[in-house]
Amino acid sequence: RSRPGGVIQLDGRHWLEGEMKKVERLAAHGGSWYDSNSALLSKQLQLWLQEAQSYLNTQRIHSSGSKGGVEDADGAAASVAHAVAGRSKAIIAPHAGYRYSGRTAAAAYYLMGEAVAANPDVSRIVVLGPSHHLHLSQCALPSAQCYQTPLGAIRIDTGYIETLKRECEDSAASFETLSVSDDEDEHSIEMQLPFIKYVMDTKAAGRSWSLVPILVGQIGIDSEKSEAMGKLLAPLLQDSSTFVVISSDFCHWGKRFSYTYQDKHAGSIWESIVQLDKNGMKAIVSENPSTFANYIKDTKNTICGRHPIGILLQALARIPGNALRIDFVKYAQSSRCVNASKDSSVSYAAGVIYSALPDVSGSQRHIDQLSLSVVSEG
Repeated sequence: RSRPGGVIQLDGRHWLEGEMKKVERLAAHGGSWYDSNSALLSKQLQLWLQEAQSYLNTQRIHSSGSKGGVEDADGAAASVAHAVAGRSKAIIAPHAGYRYSGRTAAAAYYLMGEAVAANPDVSRIVVLGPSHHLHLSQCALPSAQCYQTPLGAIRIDTGYIETLKRECEDSAASFETLSVSDDEDEHSIEMQLPFIKYVMDTKAAGRSWSLVPILVGQIGIDSEKSEAMGKLLAPLLQDSSTFVVISSDFCHWGKRFSYTYQDKHAGSIWESIVQLDKNGMKAIVSENPSTFANYIKDTKNTICGRHPIGILLQALARIPGNALRIDFVKYAQSSRCVNASKDSSVSYAAGVIYSALPDVSGSQRHIDQLSLSVVSEG
């Protein structure tokens, strides 16, 4: 079966481009975790991104240091959308089913879209996602050369992947190769792909770009492997051609997750979860890997992307001058837990890593002021 551009379909997974046989990863979670109909999915993403723009225009960046805050022309604290503008270099986005986490993810992807539109050099998207199903003691790179989405195919940067393998062959950051079947079983990277494809198609139309997906195993947060991966990521965060996506949900609470921590001084169960997650965000915003590692050790919070986040923090620690900073811009829970015996929930947070202007490096959102959205309540 012929495809555009001289590509010939051999079967459900293999295809020819020129004389080279290639392999693709199918959109395995399409039709269940998100809509497999391209028109309906596009409409949904467009709506959520529009809502995100409106929301971020109401959220304010406040001064948290001695150098003053970001201000609008009228002297008021600037909105997140204005203050971050096109300066984001990376985002933290959730990876649950879109009915639960889509609106939260959209807040992060709106900021990515603004950055991509402002920077025509962006041509490589690096995604770090945690491994939920495959036991990995290191990180893994794909064997597929193409990732399918309902919105179209995404080309894998196979050349850069081979470079990574060669450069890291004898280091603590060495990589395994992920089979296509294992790749398709995992959702943490796939759930980012429709957003990435939509944002690049609408904000960078006609631009050639590629994807570098990195599946992160149980490598630790403040470990030699995490440090080695952070050293690898640091130059990418400073590279004008690269944008980075960190895939993570936050607290998974309830008996079905084997996690029922509650600080009764915080109030109801859901209020305790809010406080737990916000303390985690504060540990991440500190940009100190040890602070975040100690938070996870002390609370055992079930942040599934803690290892990719650890790599991000290791990378930021290697960038001089506090040139990049982290803020969280949206937070949600799938439901409000009140009954410990039967309730459960998953939390979602949207984060942004952006270049701090020298004269406003003391400005930041106060995490305590993040409001809670409850998905089941719309």
